Amino acid sequence: MPELLRRHDVGLLDGYIACMGAGVVFAVALLNCYSGPLARWDTTLAVVDAIRVTLAAVLVAIAVMFELAGHLRKLVAAPLSLSILMGLAAILPATAILKLHALAPAAVLLLLSLRMLMLVARDGNWRRAVAPLLGGAAIGYWTFLLSYVDGYKMPWEDVSTMLGQVHVDLLFHSGIVNMLRYYGIGSTGVDGTIPFPYYFGSHRVAEAFSSILDIQPLTFYSAIFPLLLGPLFVAMFYFFAVSMHGYILNRDTSDHQVPGTRGSLFWLLIAIVFIGVLPLRFRRDLGLFDNVFHSESFGMGVLLAYLPGVFLFECMARRSPLRSWVVCMIVGSVFLGALCMVKLSVACVVAATAGYLLLRLSRSWLQRACGMLALAAPLAYGLWSTRGTPSGDSGPGIVDMIKPFAFLRDVIEPRLWPLSFIAFFGPIILFLLVRVIPLRARSPVTLRVRFNTFQLLDVEFAIVMVIVSVIPSLILSIPQASANFFSEVSYWFVLPMLAVILFERITSLSKSGKVACGRPAAYGAPYSSDESGHHLSELKRN
Repeated sequence: MPELLRRHDVGLLDGYIACMGAGVVFAVALLNCYSGPLARWDTTLAVVDAIRVTLAAVLVAIAVMFELAGHLRKLVAAPLSLSILMGLAAILPATAILKLHALAPAAVLLLLSLRMLMLVARDGNWRRAVAPLLGGAAIGYWTFLLSYVDGYKMPWEDVSTMLGQVHVDLLFHSGIVNMLRYYGIGSTGVDGTIPFPYYFGSHRVAEAFSSILDIQPLTFYSAIFPLLLGPLFVAMFYFFAVSMHGYILNRDTSDHQVPGTRGSLFWLLIAIVFIGVLPLRFRRDLGLFDNVFHSESFGMGVLLAYLPGVFLFECMARRSPLRSWVVCMIVGSVFLGALCMVKLSVACVVAATAGYLLLRLSRSWLQRACGMLALAAPLAYGLWSTRGTPSGDSGPGIVDMIKPFAFLRDVIEPRLWPLSFIAFFGPIILFLLVRVIPLRARSPVTLRVRFNTFQLLDVEFAIVMVIVSVIPSLILSIPQASANFFSEVSYWFVLPMLAVILFERITSLSKSGKVACGRPAAYGAPYSSDESGHHLSELKRN
């Protein structure tokens, strides 16, 4: 039986099914848009073909992530983060290969469907696949709705162009991609080939995919990019939840297991926190714009930002030191530099959070100083590369944008401020309450002991990320109310953490603190003083 189906990895199969289902449902909903009278036949064929190729490539990337996570778990130090990275790296060559022949996407979809059926059959319980399939389908359709809910993107880009309904940002980004494709220069082309300071990471990705698929950048941004981002974001959301789950299990008990996430309860909670409980239009009034699915650069930035989060919780779950600090420092600096070129605001939040964790973990002052330098260098380059110059202008500078509470005054009505606070900070407050309060009222493990033994590093991670992401949102006034490009980073990190902690608390309560599903209680189980001292000394040695 494959490693993917071993007892302690069985939750990965559910995630596999859910992410595949999310991708298929998104593609079906998108293809349905081209079956109506608004779709003209002479332009539909190329778009439909691009959708099929993109769907097949995205499913290949997801398959690489999950298959490697199952089969290579014992061969590498950080299998989840490595498998995620290899899956993301596989999507561009997979797209190029699948574009070579019209039958290739259909063949890949058929093979992956058979693979899913084989895995479910080997698992031996078909009913267990219903919950992740329904949960993934609901999330996939929700990501489709978020991508097209407010008219920022429209599948019928040709009709929208003729009617003058294309959003100005889409025209702006499409113009940049065209200039990169034909002239290799970052410019809109309005003033010729004069470049202007901007981060072009997401535009380079759009240029590569639109060239391979042989479609116009406007078509790519309107129809293909949402399909590319949505299912991959769901997969990253899931993997981050799994890594955080593993950290909780292995830090709060003496057990060293890979977490399982089986059961309808887990997928119900994942779907609820992902979709939310407030109506979509009301969320807009409260300042929650779901920019992950509207802004191409921001969505790609948050998707990539999950990767270091997975790596962090995997390392902490294993209670083992990094094998090569220098290599990790160099790779992390290069990754942060790439993230700066995709979305500078996301990179700033990630770097600030990483800086706190660097000071928090047991490292020498020399390592901390070098680590801080590795974090500061790419950020300095990102800020320098987007500065205003005489030949071009990327907008107002940082000093010009310092207008405290401008976002609240200009975007949210004063009567909605309390509700806006609850909508944004509600998940993190609920997470902190459920996570910090012990399951047993008289647990001998104090909060200080849990802090010293790194059992609450996830709490520290969430608090710091919220603080460093909210401060810029409250101080800076960015054009088009984009200050939440900072704050929404923490929002999308807290959601999977909240789903996991609710799942563990409900499971623990239902089992009355006893062993559930063959595992000790996830947290709140009493530590003996010997155990606490052992873990603390172990961490100091690391």
